[in-house]
Amino acid sequence: QIFEDNIKHVSFIEEKEISNAIDRYISLTGTSKQQGLQDLYVKYPNSYIFPTVAFKLAEVSASLRAIKLYELLANDYPNSIWASNALWEVFWHNYLEGRYQNCVTYAKKHITLYEKTQDSPRISYCYAKTLLKLKRNQQAREMLYDIISTYPMSYYSFLSARQLKMSKAKKMIVKKPIAEYDKDDLNKFIFEDKTLLLLADLGDWELIDDFKIDNEYIKSWITHKKGNYPIAINIAKEELSEFAKNEKISFSNQMLKLVYPLYFEKEINQHALAQKQSPYLFLSLIREESHFNKNAKSSADAYGLSQLLPSTASFIEKKTVSKETLLNPSENIRIGLKYFDYLYNQFNKNEYLAILAYNAGPGNIKKWLSSPNIISDEIDVFVENVPYLETKNYIKKILSSYWIYLNIYSAKNK
Repeated sequence: QIFEDNIKHVSFIEEKEISNAIDRYISLTGTSKQQGLQDLYVKYPNSYIFPTVAFKLAEVSASLRAIKLYELLANDYPNSIWASNALWEVFWHNYLEGRYQNCVTYAKKHITLYEKTQDSPRISYCYAKTLLKLKRNQQAREMLYDIISTYPMSYYSFLSARQLKMSKAKKMIVKKPIAEYDKDDLNKFIFEDKTLLLLADLGDWELIDDFKIDNEYIKSWITHKKGNYPIAINIAKEELSEFAKNEKISFSNQMLKLVYPLYFEKEINQHALAQKQSPYLFLSLIREESHFNKNAKSSADAYGLSQLLPSTASFIEKKTVSKETLLNPSENIRIGLKYFDYLYNQFNKNEYLAILAYNAGPGNIKKWLSSPNIISDEIDVFVENVPYLETKNYIKKILSSYWIYLNIYSAKNK
């Protein structure tokens, strides 16, 4: 009742908060999400909440109606926080339909109106692919280089480098061992004070901790030394995000090594190379699965660094594997890589499909491969069509981490 009495007068609440309020309202009414959104769509036209209602309704509607709603948002509500994503959806629909001239128009509009939104790198990348389809190769190359320059840490930077056949991205995945790096360079970056630098080089993090220095990089470094890897990564990640608001980040920036640290690299190198898999790729998978917490346990009862279910581990080992075994870092890495190699071979030695299967299960991948709405002989297109948002984001996170790891630690692979 409060919602219905006040919703016509709302004009200042953030659209994400409105989205949350709508979800709570529909759950209280007892109707289905689609019916509840449809009722609000009809009841509150031209209201402040209408763009949010339209976007949420598009997400649960059949394809053709969804596109109509996305077009409405992109054309009539360009200042809504949903407009950037709506315009991407319209672009992508036209791309899949082969209407490449329309795609050029929508991409240019997006680039003009929405600078560095979540959808910016992917619409820029797909715009470059559109230009290739139209045989405008030089323009496409310029766009791909611009993506690498503007969004160097992203999944789409990796894809752009592959399109350009850059030496580090010629092969799908580099299978060289994780390279050693000079930890002194990182210490010099973190500790400007000579006394602190000396203590850091000696590994005396306890004494440094006693000083209670108000510096996020030092806090992250100390937290790493204490073994709280997920917290340490998050501290550095937040500081990196603040830095990125004003400065462009390059792969030479030492702070990236706090956000993308090397742990268990010896075990990963050993077991990955034994399975003829990429150590850098599995390092990235572990970072995204557990943030290097060897004692991690998920709500689904997956354990350890690579988040394996005991049933999956037992299947791949052909014997019972206990959770205690999976909490052993070396064993977890060995079995995780063995399972990844199984998926890799099951899907014709395709790393993309193996990563997707690691998250969503091989059964779903086989189903998607036979679906006319998802199948594509272009693997990057296949990924964009994956119906599970979690799985789609999962592979993008892993491959962007892989690209970052490869660039900040593997100078020899340039």
